[in-house]
This record gives sequence, C-alpha cells and structure tokens, in this order.
Amino acid sequence: MNPQSDCPLFTIIPPEVRNRIYEFSLESADTDPSKRPAYMKHAMYYRPGFQRPKRINTSLLLTCRRIYIEACLVPIAMNEHTFWYHRAPPHVKNANSPREYFLKMTCDQLAAVQHLHFFMQQYCLEDSWWHICRSIPNIGIAPKKITITLRHSDWWDWEANNDLGIDPFRKGKTDAKVMRMTMQKQLHANEDQHKNAWGYQFKHIPSLEEIEIEFETVMRKRAQLDAIVEWASKEWKFPHSSGNGHEQAFVCDEKTKKVQKWIGAKEGLLDEYGSSANAYSFDQSDDENLDPLADDDFTPTPDIAVTVLETESVPPDPAHTGTTGTTPSEKPSSKNPKQEFDPETEEEYYVVFLTWTRQAVQ
Repeated sequence: MNPQSDCPLFTIIPPEVRNRIYEFSLESADTDPSKRPAYMKHAMYYRPGFQRPKRINTSLLLTCRRIYIEACLVPIAMNEHTFWYHRAPPHVKNANSPREYFLKMTCDQLAAVQHLHFFMQQYCLEDSWWHICRSIPNIGIAPKKITITLRHSDWWDWEANNDLGIDPFRKGKTDAKVMRMTMQKQLHANEDQHKNAWGYQFKHIPSLEEIEIEFETVMRKRAQLDAIVEWASKEWKFPHSSGNGHEQAFVCDEKTKKVQKWIGAKEGLLDEYGSSANAYSFDQSDDENLDPLADDDFTPTPDIAVTVLETESVPPDPAHTGTTGTTPSEKPSSKNPKQEFDPETEEEYYVVFLTWTRQAVQ
C-alpha cells in the first residue's frame, strides 16, 4: 500500500475528520431523477424517505488502496439494511429474507452491520417476528439498532376503515376493543401464554441497544394513534436479558417522540394500484455506482408522472388522546406554491416515531 505521504487527506486532516468525510461521501442517497424516475405516488411503498431507489456512490473507494482499507466498511456500517414484509418495491431482491441478503457479505462486512429496518405488515409482525429475531444472530450479524415501520396500509383491516388495535405482549391479532381494555388495565396478557408475542422477542438479539418504532396512519385516525403512542411510551417495556442480578429491558423516553405528516395517494387508489409490479420505471443504462445494499433487476415500464412528496414536522398535540373518533385535518404548509392538496386523489398521513433504549430496570 502506498502510504500517500504527500496527500493532505492523510497528512493534514485529522483521522476523526477524515472519517466524517468518508461517511458523507458513502451515505446512501436518492438516484439521479433523470435516469431513475420516482416511484408512483399510489404505490404501497411510496412514502417519506422512499420516493425512489437509493444508491451509494462508491467512487471514493476506487481512488487508492489506503482509502479503501480505511473506508471499505463504512457503507455497511452507517447505512440501514432494509427489509419488507411485504409490499416491497419491485426491484428489491431478497426483500423479506435477511439470510439470503446477508449471504453476499464477507465476515468483516457482517460484523460491521449496525442498523436493520423492517417494514412490517401487522399480521407479519404478530405472526413471524419471533422467527426473524431468533434467526438474526445465526446469520452472523450483531445489529445495535432495529427500526420497525408500520405503514398506514400495514394495519389489520385498514381497507375496511377499522379502528387501530395492537398489543406487543399478546400473541396474534389484537382488535381495538381488546387493546382498549388492556390499556385500561382490565386485561393482562400472561407471558407464559403469549411467549411468542412480538414484544418478547428482542431479547434474542444480544447486541441490540436501540429500538425505533414508526407508527403511521391516515389523518382521520390521528386520535387513535396518539392514544396508542401515549400508551406505548409509558407502558411498553420490551424485556431483553438478565444477569449479575440486573434485569435489562428496552424503555421508551417520551422525549424521543417525533411527529410528521405528509401527503400521499388516497387509500382507495392504493388498494387498486399500489401492489402493481409495474409501478416503477428506470433507465437500465445507469449501471455505475450501484448501491451494494440494494438490487435492481426488473423489467422497465413506460415513464409515469409523479407528484413530488411533501413532508412537514409538527409538534405533538396533547389534545389528541382519545382512542376513537376523527380529527380535522390540517393542510401542511408548503414552500412550493405549485403543490396543492387534492382531496379526491390524495390523503394526509400522520406519522409518530418512538425510541426505546436498553437499560437496567427493577
């Protein structure tokens, strides 16, 4: 290896600054819009942060061997590895098979994996999460963070406009009525009877330090979701391990709560078009700088016009604490005067993020 003793990157810039340069350069980013158009707005997988495929420009790793040795694991370590259960973008291979996905990696790359992101339909979360968690250590990875996203179309019976219902400590489907009884402490799920419930499974990932859950629904169900989030932030404690006389669990810090709303396609349009494998097109001539964390072999389709996504961060509203009912929707402010909300074809969506960290508990 050439020590690059004349290069300011190695002789003047401190290592910690150089590492930040690597991180900025190797961060996953949206593809070139002129070569890979955005996803269709009424696709199930279209949402904030997922408007088009992402790529990592790895040209930096080709400049010299010293840079490669220092930075070759940065893309694996700093970018999240995303899985879809189900309704993934049609170009993604091994969308719901972490084992197949990670087979491509070397031992050093596997050891560098930090963050897994799972888009989970609720029935998959309640039925298969135990298997996913128990298989992760056997793959050879030791993630520190897991993100679970429940999209508006992932909740049970969303097509029928049913009330939201979820309970991480109850095996199988939980309807809204049973959930509300649990929230009011009129019911209690026994761990021995519900040991495969998804909330008990994080203990099978010894390396895990942080859990992030992203809850999403339509704006008219905001009150229902706010009630679930308030309950989750105060009562959901995910057990992890015990040793040396100390119990550990993942505990939510209410200060981590983040709220966002965005404009997407109306739910009825999602039901009709969103699962189509032809909901995306791209120019296959763009073969350079492919993201090693994503696959993209599928048949291109004609270009389709797409409305640009609009997002806005909003503060939590303590007034919305009921478990049922509707709330008036507020149009997100727009810096783009050309962006208009069309209630006939578009819907306002409400998203809340909560984070749990591992700590000792009594």
